[in-house]
Amino acid sequence: MKLLERYLLQVERYLPLKDRKDTTLELKNLLLEDIDSRITEGQPEDDAVYEVLKAFGEPKKVALSYRSDDPIISREMEPILYLVLKIVLIAVPFSILLSTIIGFLNNGLPFDFIDFLVTILKTIPAMFSAALTGVGSTFIVFAIIERFLKPQFLEELEKQEIPEFDPLHLPKIPDSVFKVSLVESIIALAGGIIFLYIFNYQPGIIAIYFDGDTVPLLNDSFGRILPMINVSIVFGIFIEVIHLIKRSKTIITSTLELMNKVLITIIYLLLATYDVLNQVILAGYHLEVLGVIFIIGMYIGATTNFFGGIYTYAKVLISQSGKKEIIKDLINKQK
Repeated sequence: MKLLERYLLQVERYLPLKDRKDTTLELKNLLLEDIDSRITEGQPEDDAVYEVLKAFGEPKKVALSYRSDDPIISREMEPILYLVLKIVLIAVPFSILLSTIIGFLNNGLPFDFIDFLVTILKTIPAMFSAALTGVGSTFIVFAIIERFLKPQFLEELEKQEIPEFDPLHLPKIPDSVFKVSLVESIIALAGGIIFLYIFNYQPGIIAIYFDGDTVPLLNDSFGRILPMINVSIVFGIFIEVIHLIKRSKTIITSTLELMNKVLITIIYLLLATYDVLNQVILAGYHLEVLGVIFIIGMYIGATTNFFGGIYTYAKVLISQSGKKEIIKDLINKQK
């Protein structure tokens, strides 16, 4: 009953994490009971599953019927809110990037690719900050609509034609190599945001404290690598956001992940070869071994990150190749 599993997978997307397993199991038993009843009456299994799922309706509506929490933005408004958020998260950073590029090209100075790249990299924190501001502003606007303009807004929505739910159009169950861990994605997002904040806005935290003074542990060489690190983190956050929205990986996001892993490998090698630690501090505290451990760790990180990325991407390509062969066999059989 693959169609049933596809249906339940979509219902899970809209359930609270703490109740997800229990609610999904309850719904599955309810659906199976109805399906078994139809099969007992002589209906073919595939037809029984299809008709039961279609009668239950769209997965999101089913999931929301199990939820008792009181959202800030009503369920009716959520689809429009998410659509606007997607537009904001794309349009706002892109507008800043475009204006930065135009400003650089119109500064009247000879074009230098390195200066151009550095200028773009320095724009990353501003793009990230603007995106967060845009998201916050969007929530405020929708809260105002929810409070004062909701009846008129919903009236306009009701005039729009909504296509009838068809279980056959449900997304396929992703292969194991395309599955996404919700917990891991959230941890990656939180870690990336914290790293961006600390190293770009609170670099003094990474320091050694002695007699009330703080001495930075990282020197100017690290500062020259930091823009590249920012790009990698923002790139990784972008990929994780897509994974959380899609609830699965794709060949495109897997390719983007491999590109980011290559960039991270380069960063590891730069951190290992550049003198990024404050050698005065290490020598003063007799911590030279820390520098050696750091360099070894960076080389190990570069090696495992690169070959791990290649291995994971190879599995994705093999999986995609297998799917293509299956499709070709089906087409040949039909011929």
